[in-house]
Amino acid sequence: MDSIAEAVKVLEEVIKTMKGSNMSIGINCNGSELYNAGTKKYEMEGAKALFDTTQMIDFYVKFLADHPLVTYLEDPMSNEDLPGWRAFIVYI
Repeated sequence: MDSIAEAVKVLEEVIKTMKGSNMSIGINCNGSELYNAGTKKYEMEGAKALFDTTQMIDFYVKFLADHPLVTYLEDPMSNEDLPGWRAFIVYI
């Protein structure tokens, strides 16, 4: 699979086929591994896609809206991005 969205879609399809299932999906985002402290940007797909804090939060909000079975994100923001954590808290 080429992306996390593709993997989540497959999981969602499997869960939907399980009658009476109340399963959901959790993702460990490991935001600190994506964060470049020098540029203060998140590197999605390496340097090909650089997101500032607001763009990263927008990405997560859209991703969660598109994938309602994803109910848990672990470490979405970097430990070094305290303003990002404060802004992200609004969405939880």
